[in-house]
Amino acid sequence: MEMCYAGALSMPSSYVVMNEEEMTYTEGGGTVSVTLKKSTIQAVIGTISGAATGWAINAALDSLAIPIATAIELGTAGAATLAVGAFLIAWHGAAAGIASGIAGSIVGTGVSKIYTGGDKTVSITKSFLPNFSLTI
Repeated sequence: MEMCYAGALSMPSSYVVMNEEEMTYTEGGGTVSVTLKKSTIQAVIGTISGAATGWAINAALDSLAIPIATAIELGTAGAATLAVGAFLIAWHGAAAGIASGIAGSIVGTGVSKIYTGGDKTVSITKSFLPNFSLTI
């Protein structure tokens, strides 16, 4: 069946124009990428110093979840309100992997622990997330 419109398309009086960001949610979601710069990781290691174990690093990364979720909310002008709660759950699982990678790149002992690795990026792709990128 072929459809052809000769004139302007008439929309219902209650229609709402969607921008590309909002259309992403109806078409399958997006990816949130968070990059932790080496300097940020070194600051975290410096804060927890002698206690810089995989568990302590994981706890420190988990504490970043709320500020990151807030950045997503503000960066998408509130369009990601429902996504941020789900992001928090996804971040908790991703933080453990990042923490083990960071712990494997720490040299030294006690308060002399130094992070020798580079930036760490984690990307989470889910149907409920917007496309968003953040570097800390």
